[in-house]
Amino acid sequence: MDEFDTSPEVLQRISRLEGRMENEERSIEKRVSLWGGIIALMISLIIGTFQIYEYTILRQSEAREAKIIQIGTFVRRITELNSEISRLSVFTDTPEKMARANVGAKIINGEKLSIVRLADRLLQEDPDAGGFAAYATIAYEMLTQGNNSKALEYANAALEKSQTVPEKIEAQRYIARILFAPGVTQDIQEARKVFLDAKSLALNETSYLRSQLTASAISDLVVSEALFGDCDQSKLAMDELETLMATEDSALVFQLSIGEIRNSLIGSRKCPNLFR
Repeated sequence: MDEFDTSPEVLQRISRLEGRMENEERSIEKRVSLWGGIIALMISLIIGTFQIYEYTILRQSEAREAKIIQIGTFVRRITELNSEISRLSVFTDTPEKMARANVGAKIINGEKLSIVRLADRLLQEDPDAGGFAAYATIAYEMLTQGNNSKALEYANAALEKSQTVPEKIEAQRYIARILFAPGVTQDIQEARKVFLDAKSLALNETSYLRSQLTASAISDLVVSEALFGDCDQSKLAMDELETLMATEDSALVFQLSIGEIRNSLIGSRKCPNLFR
């Protein structure tokens, strides 16, 4: 058997080879360690991103949901208070009952003012927290408070939020009524155009709501013209309403609208020749 060569030259080569293998092993260890660090960093970033999403997007979504629920509560309460005011106004056949009704209405209106103020603040902070009903309700309340600028802002927002023809007509009626009302937003010519658009939409409606939508649009125009516009224009709108009452199947709807017009104009002493 051949003897193993142990010459200095061979031993040096073996030593260099062992050193090279050790270096390569260290290099592999470094690369493994480096990739392990990179993978750990990527996992940390993914977890960190999810945590950010959880604490921002999900929390924002929860906050938005809470605001939507709160706005809905405000709108329902305002509706309840308006119904209560209407109920009080029915039982005023004696001076004593009228006095009690007036006191009750003042208390209710005080609560409504607070609710409207809170709803306004919330919708200003987060406009997407409210839908059509919220914006239409606040628009009406702002108009009754004499804040025409805010009322018009909310009515226009309600129009943008509308998703059905009845909602669009409702928003247009509010916009037109606000534009008729005296104040910085008054623009009677524009108001007439908006009423005309609302009436055209109502007449083209194919659902069972057609008569009600048409009567409401024209009735609002009659009252707005009588109170703030032109009596001749009011009479023309009234004549159209009476014609529809005589020709449409839902005559009772238009008859009731004429009755509501009478009630709205009682005490105004405007356009005395409006009714035949």
